[in-house]
Amino acid sequence: MSLTVVDLLGRQVRTLVFATQEPGRYMMVWDARDDAGQNLPSGMYLYRLRTGSSVLIKKMTLLK
Repeated sequence: MSLTVVDLLGRQVRTLVFATQEPGRYMMVWDARDDAGQNLPSGMYLYRLRTGSSVLIKKMTLLK
């Protein structure tokens, strides 16, 4: 399973999870930083959840 944050141009800005997970409910908190630790600006982002052969992409708004 992987959970990544992507900007609207399709560039991956942060990998939050990249591991095998047991079935269940999980909660993830994103600190609004990219993989290099830099703060990201407010705006629209996408999160992409990949599990096996399934992919879920949803929009989110980062407000500071």
